[in-house]
Amino acid sequence: MLINNLILIALASIITIDGIGIYNNQAGLIGAVFLVCFGIILIRDIKISQTLKLLFFLFFILTLISDCLSTNLANSVKFTLIYTASFFAFAYANINKDYLSKFVVPLIFILSIFLSLYSTVLPILIKQDGFLLPSSGYQLIYPTFGSHNHLGDFLLLSLVACFYFLFTKSFSKHSQNYKQVIICLLIFFFLPYFIFSYSRSSYVSLSLTLIIMSIFLIKKNLNKKSLTVFGLIAITLVLSSIFLLSVSDIKDESIFKNVKTNLHTTHNLSNKYPSGNRLAYFSQGLLSITDKPLFGVGPGNFVYVSKKYKNPTDWWTETSHNIFLDVFVENGLFAGLIFLFIILNLLINSKKNVFFFMALALLLDFQSDYTYRIHSIFLLFSILMGLAYEARHLTKAKSDNIENI
Repeated sequence: MLINNLILIALASIITIDGIGIYNNQAGLIGAVFLVCFGIILIRDIKISQTLKLLFFLFFILTLISDCLSTNLANSVKFTLIYTASFFAFAYANINKDYLSKFVVPLIFILSIFLSLYSTVLPILIKQDGFLLPSSGYQLIYPTFGSHNHLGDFLLLSLVACFYFLFTKSFSKHSQNYKQVIICLLIFFFLPYFIFSYSRSSYVSLSLTLIIMSIFLIKKNLNKKSLTVFGLIAITLVLSSIFLLSVSDIKDESIFKNVKTNLHTTHNLSNKYPSGNRLAYFSQGLLSITDKPLFGVGPGNFVYVSKKYKNPTDWWTETSHNIFLDVFVENGLFAGLIFLFIILNLLINSKKNVFFFMALALLLDFQSDYTYRIHSIFLLFSILMGLAYEARHLTKAKSDNIENI
């Protein structure tokens, strides 16, 4: 129990430090070193399917080969460490899910509240001490690029958890009304911060996750009281859709024209293009795969691909903003396919509980934003998958596919 508590404290610490951007994404890297050392001790206790073990092993071997051929070896070793640590984070969470599952969601709520409030007072703090100004985009509270910060990407987790609890009504009868009120208050607290993060990736991810979750849970949990939940979800989807449309740099005569004009002029959003230059990044990645298909350019080295293949009018980038494309480009085709199979295996063999839907929201977000490069967020994703994953061949009793937490 002491070790579990220390792990939770360490997780909260690295997310907080990475989140506020003081040490330039290094807290997650330091946490990864300790996770690898700690994970080696527990490796015999890891209980996952043989298929998944084989996939992880092959991915690790192919990544090491990619390291040896890397454009920047030091950079690749760092990201190989992150991949290895994420495996141990997943395995540790899976082994200790009975204990950790009681605390992870409350911890995420607390961190979400803190980061939201901190983002509010940060402009004042920066005027007092420039040290507090984040030095890169790998953080959660400051809009480094075009008024877009990643707070919305993190608040995805809290909003998904809130809606899940309202849908499943995971409360005891004597406290049901009280806890439902608390959950609704949390939604209304997080929603403005989420929307005004101007993160279109998080808007899309939340919308898709809520739709998928609703379809999956509706048969088991639909009753008259669910109308409130549908109302909250509708409000969230509508507001997110408005802002998704309003921050796109498209000249039109639609009902959103005035909103767009106001946002572009008063909130510095005029550089938010519809694709956010993602198509150019995708093209750069494809050219690199054609050039180095087998083992890629080395983990963490997309920046060299971007600078090599970008058009003179394009921006260069450190990532493709898509986790799968990054792996295919950096680790090679074989490693990319194995990574894809790993993710599919985890999704298929997971209980559809609150941790699954939180992990799904992050995974969807990883398709169009580089939040997976915030090391602590990627480790958190691995922990959420570990809490959701169930090695079916190791359990004799058949349980319901939805776990009320």
